[in-house]
Amino acid sequence: MPMDKPTMNIPLRVLLVEDSEDDASLLLRELKRGGYAPTHRRVDTPEALIEALDNQTWDIILSDYTMPRFSGTQALSLVRGRGLDVPFIFVSGTIGEDTAVSAMKAGAQDYIMKGSLKRLIPAVQRELREAVLKRERVQAETERRQSEARFRNILSIAADAIVTVNEEQRIILFNQGAERIFGYSAEEVVDQSLDILLPPHLIDAYRRHIQDFIHDPDSARSLHGQHEIYGQRKNGEEFPAEASMSKLSENGHTTFTVILRDISERKRAEQELSLLQNITQAAIDAGDVPAALAVTLNKVCETSGWTLAQAWVPGPGGATLECSPAWHCRGPGLGEFRRASLSCAIKPGQCLPGRAWSSKQPAWVADVTCDADFQRADIARAADLKTGMAIPVLADEDVIAVLEFFAREPHEQDARLIQLVTAVAAQIGNIIQRKRTEERLHYLAHHDTLTGLPNRVLFTDRLRHATIEADRRERLVGVAFIDLDRFKTINDSLGPAIGDFWLKAVAERLVRCVREVDTVARLAGDEFTLILADMGHIDHAARVSQKILDSFAYPFRIAGHELYTSASLGMTLYPLDDHDIEGLLRNADTAMYRAKERGGDAYEFFSTDMTSNAQARLALENALRGALEREEFELHYQPVVDLASGHMRGVEALVRWRHPERGLVPPGEFIPVAEETGLIVPLGEWVLRTACRQCRNCGPAGTLPLRLAVNVSPRQFERGQLIKIVTKVLDDTGFDPRYLDLEITETLLMQNAETAIAAMHQLGMLGVQFSVDDFGTGYSSLSYLKHLPIGRVKIDKSFVDDIPTDPNDAAIVTAIISMARSLGLKVIAEGVETAAQIGFLREQNCDAIQGYYFSRPVPAGDLSRLLKNGKSLPATGSALSP
Repeated sequence: MPMDKPTMNIPLRVLLVEDSEDDASLLLRELKRGGYAPTHRRVDTPEALIEALDNQTWDIILSDYTMPRFSGTQALSLVRGRGLDVPFIFVSGTIGEDTAVSAMKAGAQDYIMKGSLKRLIPAVQRELREAVLKRERVQAETERRQSEARFRNILSIAADAIVTVNEEQRIILFNQGAERIFGYSAEEVVDQSLDILLPPHLIDAYRRHIQDFIHDPDSARSLHGQHEIYGQRKNGEEFPAEASMSKLSENGHTTFTVILRDISERKRAEQELSLLQNITQAAIDAGDVPAALAVTLNKVCETSGWTLAQAWVPGPGGATLECSPAWHCRGPGLGEFRRASLSCAIKPGQCLPGRAWSSKQPAWVADVTCDADFQRADIARAADLKTGMAIPVLADEDVIAVLEFFAREPHEQDARLIQLVTAVAAQIGNIIQRKRTEERLHYLAHHDTLTGLPNRVLFTDRLRHATIEADRRERLVGVAFIDLDRFKTINDSLGPAIGDFWLKAVAERLVRCVREVDTVARLAGDEFTLILADMGHIDHAARVSQKILDSFAYPFRIAGHELYTSASLGMTLYPLDDHDIEGLLRNADTAMYRAKERGGDAYEFFSTDMTSNAQARLALENALRGALEREEFELHYQPVVDLASGHMRGVEALVRWRHPERGLVPPGEFIPVAEETGLIVPLGEWVLRTACRQCRNCGPAGTLPLRLAVNVSPRQFERGQLIKIVTKVLDDTGFDPRYLDLEITETLLMQNAETAIAAMHQLGMLGVQFSVDDFGTGYSSLSYLKHLPIGRVKIDKSFVDDIPTDPNDAAIVTAIISMARSLGLKVIAEGVETAAQIGFLREQNCDAIQGYYFSRPVPAGDLSRLLKNGKSLPATGSALSP
């Protein structure tokens, strides 16, 4: 397309209708000055014009208005008469304004006076652009017509039911799939009301739904997504279906097409699978027997549609069954039956639960009101209960409970349901027993056996979570070491038993000095640690430290002894003193020893001078400079999961520094240093090259390759470095640029707009796409997004954390998704950690997610195994598979 500045010789095929060689040369010279390299032909007769039009394609026609043997209006008539849509501009010295207006009405695009050709280049540029747009519109219309023709060809043989109705909701199209699903022939239903295909009790609701869709001025051409509905076959059978609706308005008439799929069998399979998964998971998650039984009863009723469920457990001595507090109700009028059950004591073999108890087998009664052995028959009749089912819960061949279910409709014995619930019930007792054992082992692994306080493992884990939360909320975390003064002397003189009692008393006193959100832990001996989480100011740490010291002013009364002691406390602050867990512990330990050096009964805050900070920073920089040569960096990959399919569709490459002495250095510690020193450029090139090499052939068999996202720094855009680096890496690794996403920040767009945009456009021509990372935090201009080769925006984790509970964050996320879709951009939500977040994002039609809910970042080797195992996100969002 022509550019606004004559920066290059742009090829241009121009037909000159001109009798003057001099005037033609003048026009050609002006075009060349405007940046064009014209190839031309001059004609001045109708015959020559026709021959030129027939034998060559022209980009533009420039015509004199008055010539001795030919007129411009004749030329225009010949061009338009041959159906050619070539831009036609009059260039004349004799045309008047009225004549020019008439020429424009006849089909000319513009007129220019020969005496003032300064408008020639702008006019040519404008008309060439318009010509391109016209051709694109014609092509789009042609493709649309071809697509519609193909659609009509496959419509009749589609497996799904396709039903089209007019504005009066009368059927005008009924394909073979619809005939098979509904049982009608097309001849039977065409011109009939749509009501013939709907259950009578749902007709009014469906009609209102369709009318709302028809008359909603804001509705799109299609009713978004697929919806579950119920249809009715010719034999009167209702069936569940998945349907989507679209509307088409042409020539003042509107038609509505419904694509429908029978999901009866799928629903049955889903019901069984859901029952199995949910009840088994409930048993795994339950803390004790009553909790497991309650959730199990609830899930069975929700899945299978039973009305009432309750659990029976062996009473004291195990001679009878008693109705437990665990129960579930799905309808009114069952209170009296429930009260009667609670007052019963059932013996083995008696009534429905007793039979299951004694036989250790399921029991089924088609109508309990007619069962002479059912003690509550009269009350069941009053509650309108009919079918009863009892399932024993077994653990090590012992019945630990019986599950009793009732329905208000008669049911034939359902062997499949009995088998499913029995299998699950048989696991509940064993799972609960195993869970109790696991919880005990977990407690012992994370708590001090003497005091019951968290041990080093749990302390470290809580400190890590506290620092993450502090980063998110921009708060402080205090970490303290507490050592008892003179403990060894007292312990040696009174013995370890007294010492143990004393340590327990100290633990209780320390816990009373802090908030519930804080943590007191015992690491070893008389050494305690403290986490002060979510602090707004340093003063809070000072007040708590003094409160702890003051608490030791009162004596401890242990086994008749009145014991006095004091404590030495060292405090360090995150993130002011250190970002590393071990570093914080070292700081607190150092500060504690300084307090001891003062004689004890004191607290000290960790401090360091400017020199030590500078030395540490220099050491980090020096280590960072050699890290690439020593191959200390490695890549981990954060999966990006498509919400529609639940499958991985891409990964984000994240750099990690495995320091030979410090281990994994947090990126937040070394990336800023790399940015400031310029080391980010070679490091970024290494990340891009390594990621492209490792992910070149990465992806499940038979699917498209995974998209690879790599973060780029503003430094990499300087002096055109990014273009050279990306081009060379792609050539060296053979990575397909169509699957490469370079992630940029909104700050980059704002601060380095001109340089960044130029580089992005050049890389975009290679097929590389760009994503805007942490979207919503930098106030980027939407005008930039609209004109850049950006394919995705990533919603910042700070907005995702509190959805759907925080209406403000939910509104922001909804707005971002809506805006991005209006610009044709994909949306990825970062930091997704809960099923509730998944559900909300699916409702808002977010495209993809990444976060700990699906997977933490994994090394390249683990990524291959992750793909091989086919890990995915199920449609319900309730659990991961496999």
